[in-house]
Amino acid sequence: FNGIYGEVFPDPQALLTKIPVVPGIDGQKMSKSYGNEIPIAEKPEETEAKIKKMFTDPQKLRKGDPGRPEICPVFALHQLYTPQAEIDRIDTDCRSGALGCVACKKQLADDINKALEPIRSKRTALESDIDFVNDMLEDGANRARVRAQETMVMVREKMNLR
Repeated sequence: FNGIYGEVFPDPQALLTKIPVVPGIDGQKMSKSYGNEIPIAEKPEETEAKIKKMFTDPQKLRKGDPGRPEICPVFALHQLYTPQAEIDRIDTDCRSGALGCVACKKQLADDINKALEPIRSKRTALESDIDFVNDMLEDGANRARVRAQETMVMVREKMNLR
């Protein structure tokens, strides 16, 4: 559109993270349709149970076995939820065999639950005040409608439809 009619829409910019694909509990990309997700609204013990079932490095069968964090989906999730200093320790300890997968998964579950706690608390508070939620949705819809109308005025002007 911009190429034909002039600048109306801003070019989208990529928002890249250090983990390009978030792994699900089965090692594939996380997706609700795959059934391998960790829902935000889930109880902490449910999250922990799912993390315990996660696939890890197939060559690391026992605690003393050296691991390969670069292929482990548990380690990939650590990179999203665990402080960097701990990630470095996990990487080193996994590679040396000093860290077993059970302990690694337990720490991941704790870190995920810690990160999701404020979100879960806010969700619980919002669930108890549905009128507030509906008012916020209506307000957002009204603001979006005004913005869309302004954009459509510019589009019509650029296309000489007015």
